[in-house]
Amino acid sequence: MAAPSATTRSGETLCFPAPAAAYKLSSRLRSAGGPLKPRFPGISKRGRGTSKTPAFCAVQRNGQIRRRVVADGTASTLKGAIREEVDRQARILTDERSSYRGIGREYAGGHETVCHGTKEYSRGDVHTNTAESSHALVKRRLVGMYHNVSREYLHRYLWQYDFLWNTRQMNDGERTIAGIKAAEGKRLMYRDPIRRSATM
Repeated sequence: MAAPSATTRSGETLCFPAPAAAYKLSSRLRSAGGPLKPRFPGISKRGRGTSKTPAFCAVQRNGQIRRRVVADGTASTLKGAIREEVDRQARILTDERSSYRGIGREYAGGHETVCHGTKEYSRGDVHTNTAESSHALVKRRLVGMYHNVSREYLHRYLWQYDFLWNTRQMNDGERTIAGIKAAEGKRLMYRDPIRRSATM
C-alpha cells in the first residue's frame, strides 16, 4: 500500500511513512494579541477565555508538523482542522479537551488521551509533549524576536516555524535550497497591505 500523503501550503506533496504513525494534537498556542503580562493567581487569565489568538497544531511522531490559526477552540473547528491535516490511517493523541471527543471513530488508529487536569502528562507512549514543546519554542521566539505579532500575519510566522521544524535534520545549506525550491512559482506581494495602511 502506498504511503499516505498530504499537500503542504507550498504545494509540495509529503509522504508520511507508516499508517500507525501517531499524531499529537494541541490547540494551546495563543501568541498574538499583546505582550506577555505577569500572571497572578486568580487574576490573570491564561489559555482559553483570553483575547489571544488560538492556533492548532498537529505533529507526527518523528515526522512533520502542521500549525494553523483557528477561529476558536470549538469541536467543529478543531475536528475540521484534524480532518484536513491528518491522514485517516493515523492514531490520534490529545489531552482531555472535550472538543476532541468522538474524532477517534474516524481514524484507523483510534484516539487516546492524557488528562492534564489530574497532572497526567504521559501514559506509556501516549502524550502530547511534542506538540506542547513545539508551542513553547514558537512562543519564546515570537516574544524574544518580534515581541508582538498581529493576528493578520500570525499564520506566516507559524509557517516559518513549521518549515524550521520540518527541516530540522538538514544543515543550513540544505535548508536554504529547500526554501528556495518551495518558493518556486510563488509571489509574496505586500502591495495590498501597504495600500490599506496608507488609507488609514
